[in-house]
Parts: sequence; structure tokens; C-alpha cells
Amino acid sequence: MFGPGVKGFFYRCERVAWDTNTYWFTISSADRAQIDELCDPDTDYPIVYDAQHDTYWLDEPFTCTKWAAPA
Repeated sequence: MFGPGVKGFFYRCERVAWDTNTYWFTISSADRAQIDELCDPDTDYPIVYDAQHDTYWLDEPFTCTKWAAPA
């Protein structure tokens, strides 16, 4: 969904409403432009169907709190 080279590491989920969860991830990519797009609040995300859970979901704009350069 985010392009080749983007890796996400899930570490937390919190239910905030009966139909809404908030998830925490660490995201990495060697391409800074991918991270810029991911963190841009104006980026539109598609509705995705998850066949395993028979669920549709929509990513809201990501809230990026910490950025670090590759080590």
C-alpha cells in the first residue's frame, strides 16, 4: 500500500470507539519521500478489504511523532 521498501512494525492497539481502533507503528524506509508522504496529513488513503477478517478499513492520516535519519 505504501510502496516498496516501507516496513511497519506494529506494537500497540487501542479501541477508541465501537468501530474504531488506534494503532501504533514504527515505520521505516530508505526513501525519505515515502515517509514524507505517509506523514503528510493531506495524503488520501484507499479503503482496503481484509479478506482474513472480512473487514473493510481506512487508514487515517498518520501522526508522525519522531523522525530519525537512517543509521
